[in-house]
Amino acid sequence: MIIYIIGLCFVSLLLGYSLKFNEATLRIGRLISDTGSSTGFQDAITPPWTTKLAIISYLAAIGTMGYGWYQYGWLSGIGIIVAFFVLVVLNQILLLPKSESSHFKQLILRSMFNRYADFKKTGDSVRAAAIAALLEKLNAPIPEEFQC
Repeated sequence: MIIYIIGLCFVSLLLGYSLKFNEATLRIGRLISDTGSSTGFQDAITPPWTTKLAIISYLAAIGTMGYGWYQYGWLSGIGIIVAFFVLVVLNQILLLPKSESSHFKQLILRSMFNRYADFKKTGDSVRAAAIAALLEKLNAPIPEEFQC
């Protein structure tokens, strides 16, 4: 039971981090957008690896709650689901970085720099220019090591 609770806490941290990162990309995407759309440039600035993180965290959440439901019965299963979502919210409020923190912005910028360099390397000047324009809106000049 203790190992299960520790696993439940870990998965709630993982899911909370994924949700916070999504919130950060939405906030920054809206901030740099001048179109008035509901998501702004969220899709353009979101690092590709966050898709895998989201899938893993969703599957882990479903798996741990499903295991609890199966192992401890339906009544305990309902309590586990409620406790899990309370844990996710508490982790987001108390433990995880805020969506406006520099932690998320640095991860987003690093991913954008890497994508810019990859696009330049492969000769995709249109996408490289698009990323450069977004970086300019974020007041983040492209470092020399990413210039090709």
